Amino acid sequence: MNKLAYHIGEPQPGDIVMMRYPIDPDQSFVKRMIAREGDTVHIVKGQVHVNGELRPSPYVAGEHQSYDDWGPEVIPDGYCFVLGDNRSNSTDSRTFGFVPKKYIIAKVQLRWWPPSAATLF
Repeated sequence: MNKLAYHIGEPQPGDIVMMRYPIDPDQSFVKRMIAREGDTVHIVKGQVHVNGELRPSPYVAGEHQSYDDWGPEVIPDGYCFVLGDNRSNSTDSRTFGFVPKKYIIAKVQLRWWPPSAATLF
């Protein structure tokens, strides 16, 4: 995790972030930031649209794809919208709502477990 990244810049859509869980800020989650304040998010049959444009999700494997609908909703000031990459089994903004930007802790830059799936983001 890179805790410095968001002290010198803003989280960007597509970033994998470590964040405090909005319902219990003592817990932390890792999710992908999909949209930021002012953006409109609409999910149709699992396809994510931000501001009317389809947001491709090549990192979501077929068996992890969700086919649910959500929104459309405009992200309020000071908040962002996050989704898990395992969309069919993820607790994310579809469940707990928008995430306060102040709850974003760090940018995730390395997955090291399991070793066979080690990835630098």
